[in-house]
Amino acid sequence: MTGFIREELLIAIPFLIAIGRIAKNGGIAAKWIPLLLLGIGVAIASVYGFVTSTLTGWRYLVDSIVITGILQGAVVAFASMGLYDTVKKTKAA
Repeated sequence: MTGFIREELLIAIPFLIAIGRIAKNGGIAAKWIPLLLLGIGVAIASVYGFVTSTLTGWRYLVDSIVITGILQGAVVAFASMGLYDTVKKTKAA
């Protein structure tokens, strides 16, 4: 899995699963939870990108926002949703 997700962002997966469960128990409609997790995942990854990027100028912004923020954040968010659904369906069977 570390081929697609930066190792430092793997910690965000259980965090996002917890946020999703809290949102579900809090009464947020199930159709909005993936968007919520996507937004939080992109925000976490963007902050991580701004902190760790070694580039300068416009490359710094592209690396921090696009590559790390949007791409890595989306992968982490979708991995957390997939892991949650897999565990949920495994327990039900």
